[in-house]
Amino acid sequence: MTEVERSRTHLLSMAFAIVITITAGLTCAAAAADDVDDAPMVVPENPGLVIQGFFAGKKKNDAAQDLSGIACRPPAAGGAIECLIVNDEGVTAQSVVIDKGHLTPGESVTLIGSELPKAALGEQPKVGCPKGPGGFKEFDGEGVTFAPGPAGGFFHIVGSHGCSRKKDEFRPSSFLLARVPVDSAGKLGAVELSWRVSEALDRTPPAISKKVGKSLGDDNGLNIEGIAAIGDRLLFGLRAPSVDEKGYIVSVPVAELFASGGGKAVGAPVVHELPLGKNVGVRDLAALPDGKLLVLSGPTLDQASVSYALSVYDPDTNRHRWLARLADIRSGDDRAKAEAVVVLGRHDDALRVLIMFDGIQNGGPQEYRLRY
Repeated sequence: MTEVERSRTHLLSMAFAIVITITAGLTCAAAAADDVDDAPMVVPENPGLVIQGFFAGKKKNDAAQDLSGIACRPPAAGGAIECLIVNDEGVTAQSVVIDKGHLTPGESVTLIGSELPKAALGEQPKVGCPKGPGGFKEFDGEGVTFAPGPAGGFFHIVGSHGCSRKKDEFRPSSFLLARVPVDSAGKLGAVELSWRVSEALDRTPPAISKKVGKSLGDDNGLNIEGIAAIGDRLLFGLRAPSVDEKGYIVSVPVAELFASGGGKAVGAPVVHELPLGKNVGVRDLAALPDGKLLVLSGPTLDQASVSYALSVYDPDTNRHRWLARLADIRSGDDRAKAEAVVVLGRHDDALRVLIMFDGIQNGGPQEYRLRY
């Protein structure tokens, strides 16, 4: 029995002891709640999705255990869904097709090389992390989103924009935003890079801007973990800082982030405050068809008492409602970290959601169905 199968068996044995609502055979949240503790706990669908192949890890021929973001194009006529996935310890993103209960990894696209990109838009930020400068290494991709366009659309991949977690160093490679065009046939084009997210962060209120370059472990330092596209804007979800039980989403026009040339081009962003709770931040974002955001939240660090949960946030009305808490999934003796969420569609009046986990080989993909 594989690790993922053992986790699924453990979850099923828990299901009888968990108060959940089951309608037409679906494990789903009955209604949104104002408090996370009032939101029902949900377990994954069974049987779950099956991976055909593996997602490339840091080393050649190793399966990834640190997947951190996924986004998909609208389903094709036959129902297949083409997506792009990223891990936070590499320099590539990888395509994947979801179809008939299977995930099939495909080709990879290189986001950065081994040297500073000369063609990146804007100017490289100067960030004073506690242990000083580090090398130009991993992209540290933490989130992916898809934005449709006249010729197909774009995938956007964002780096963490935070000091390195283990060494507290400033690594410029983590402070980039990548844009990958995709045509109507699904072919990926040349990668475009921008430094301009840092311009937006510098213009946020002090509760956020003063946490840029601070230690993630010791000082609630800023770290981007999620990204979503709504209209002509990109929205960045912050895992930290968490201040006064609030989490943050920073919204910036795409045109400003990819304005040509050097110099400053980004105006003051729109900052959304979400009542997520103490030591709770955004782990990922996904745009919903109605213009709202599906928010995957969790601990800012590894606080065991903080649940991974799903909620809905309306950027227009500032209304936030909890949908569900996720039953823990174990990876050996550790709790797997819910890191990536994408909406697959609707079925039998339920919202189909795929969640991937850091700490499980190939992301341990789990499908959930929620009333929304």
